[in-house]
Amino acid sequence: MFKRLLLIVTMIMSLVPLVSAATTQTVYKFGSMKVLVIEWTAETDGSFISATTNAINGVVALVETKPGSTAPTSLYDVTLKNNNNYDIMGGKLSDRSAVITEAVVPYDSVNDLYLTHPVRGPLTIDITNNSVNSATGSIIIYYFN
Repeated sequence: MFKRLLLIVTMIMSLVPLVSAATTQTVYKFGSMKVLVIEWTAETDGSFISATTNAINGVVALVETKPGSTAPTSLYDVTLKNNNNYDIMGGKLSDRSAVITEAVVPYDSVNDLYLTHPVRGPLTIDITNNSVNSATGSIIIYYFN
């Protein structure tokens, strides 16, 4: 009976597509700052499943986006949302280059100010407007804690 059940489960699992979108995260110290490097890979259809960063518990000063060797669609978008579903970059990670690394300071869209942004806990990453299969890239977050 157990072998039959195992065979059925194996057959069902072979019909379910495996999720290929992924992130890896590494934290480095850079003087008095920390740098969180998030390497991402899109799904085989170009989409991206939301991911959560490691807890930051600090003040974000700068974010860079860097296209990978399989570059995403030109003008792809990234959001970094806190626990309150607020994009700490104020939409300034929209329309990213598929060729060069770009950097931006967090933006307060309500008060129209560029400034550092406190973060307590993890951020939710969303990448949209990409249609390149298995596109890759990096999001680099510089912060003090």
